[in-house]
Amino acid sequence: MKLPYLQTLSAITLFLLSASAGAQTSLGERLVSSLSYCDARFFDEVSASRGELDRHAQVIARGRTSTFPVPDMAHDTESKSFFALPVEVRGLIVIGYFDEIKRIPGGLIVSWGLLVPTSTTEAAQKLRGLFWEGERLRTEDEVFVRSEVWHHDEPMRGWVKEVTEPGLPKPNTVERVLMVEPYNGETAFIRVECSLQGAVTREMLDTLRPDLPLKAQ
Repeated sequence: MKLPYLQTLSAITLFLLSASAGAQTSLGERLVSSLSYCDARFFDEVSASRGELDRHAQVIARGRTSTFPVPDMAHDTESKSFFALPVEVRGLIVIGYFDEIKRIPGGLIVSWGLLVPTSTTEAAQKLRGLFWEGERLRTEDEVFVRSEVWHHDEPMRGWVKEVTEPGLPKPNTVERVLMVEPYNGETAFIRVECSLQGAVTREMLDTLRPDLPLKAQ
């Protein structure tokens, strides 16, 4: 006969195991969630999940972290790579990764993110719960945006939660933006992405993009 206290312990153990299993997140959820911070966490997650990712995509070590390589960040047609096996996330699939760098007056645009075959509206609806501060996501036509701004003349403020305006960033600032947007020239998939825009410095790239082989001059 099983003693009552042992039955209680067994019930507690089963409950804890069940709760632990329910709390586990999938590979896709971890990728999307870490991407939404728009900092080094995404690349740290790619590095930590390399064993799981091996059957989905090529992952390479770069610096102190890991990333998905693309042929050429500086050319639109060469700045993406497709996965051998899609990664599922909340009823959607991730089919690839893109990584771009462009020069603009006063600085750079550095963008990176995941390729998802769906509409921007469906992606935002299904993934918002995984985004850091997803409640700040706002709609601009077909684009969903969450933004922060760094003011170089007020560095002690850190990243300030501000609504950015279309066009070039203001001088001496950097906009850090999470976006769900169409991919120019593509109808088969959209981009769930991060973008640093404006007076991006070497120090910022070292902190936010430790995988990046190109540095701001």
